[in-house]
Amino acid sequence: MKRKICFGALGIAVVLLAGLAFGALQTQVRLNSSGVIVAYLEPKIRLGVYSDQGCTAGLQHVDWGTPGNGSFTSVHMWIRNEGNVNCTVDFYCDNFTPANFSSYLTIGFVFKIGMVLMPLQILPATVTLYVLPDALMGSFSFDIVVLGEG
Repeated sequence: MKRKICFGALGIAVVLLAGLAFGALQTQVRLNSSGVIVAYLEPKIRLGVYSDQGCTAGLQHVDWGTPGNGSFTSVHMWIRNEGNVNCTVDFYCDNFTPANFSSYLTIGFVFKIGMVLMPLQILPATVTLYVLPDALMGSFSFDIVVLGEG
């Protein structure tokens, strides 16, 4: 009987030692992770109008000088999309002073109509003023509106 107890105790000891040995084995795999947290930008259309191709000199005012009757005068400008969404550009004139001068002035815009500007993309444009031969003499002003739509 002692032999059976001895083998039984030895069997239990082997099972316990094996359990402890297997329970002590483990492994780990460590994965490094990274990312960049950015602020969500609200879609925004913003245009910059410049007098130079490098877009370093902002254009705030166009001085037409003293054009004569029947003459053409042109101004070159560069429009840059400074927003964070694509947009198209259009031009129009408004706020003529005196109001009746709009009948004697023809303003033309030369640019790629319908071109979609991506952020930071630049659109060259030319604005031409034509003074009709029968135009009245005097000072004038008007607004050139550059419209961005997206």
